[in-house]
Amino acid sequence: MTTPIRAAALAALLLSLPSAAALAADAPKAPAGEGKTAVAPRATEAELKWYRFDEGAALAARSKKALLVDVYTSWCGWCKRMEATTYKDPRVIAELNEHFVLVKLNAESDRPLTYKGEKTNEMRLSREVFGVTGYPTTVFLRADGEVITPVSGYLAADKFRTVLTFIGTGAYENTRWSDYQKKNS
Repeated sequence: MTTPIRAAALAALLLSLPSAAALAADAPKAPAGEGKTAVAPRATEAELKWYRFDEGAALAARSKKALLVDVYTSWCGWCKRMEATTYKDPRVIAELNEHFVLVKLNAESDRPLTYKGEKTNEMRLSREVFGVTGYPTTVFLRADGEVITPVSGYLAADKFRTVLTFIGTGAYENTRWSDYQKKNS
């Protein structure tokens, strides 16, 4: 259940983050390259381990960690840029490994999965359940699978790390995003 403070904090978070278009004006071009892997190699302290949705959701439930879902497409330049830069930053990696179970979700894939006991696929989950209309979108879920919030667009490492700590530490439950941002940015 969403409390008024939590709802206000999440709304402020979404409104205060720059759009991908705004970032595009100042950022270099996205790196070239094709494809994404659905599952990464075993994680060390300096790596990230990505899971398929069903596997990641089960692990999040067992470990009581939040779930971070990276919703992407194979043709998305900003998805590739986020993969090549933000997800390679050592401070981002540390936050992700400490607080989250990581999932890659291809928004154009018909790969089957189960969400809250219902059979669906990656495309329907991203569009119909998470409401994703642009890429990349990072969807945060509680360990029980309840959506915390989606965050649309490319985020540079410093901004992304602030979002990760806000959600990963549970600060979003009782702190307004604007207050958190002032203290932690």
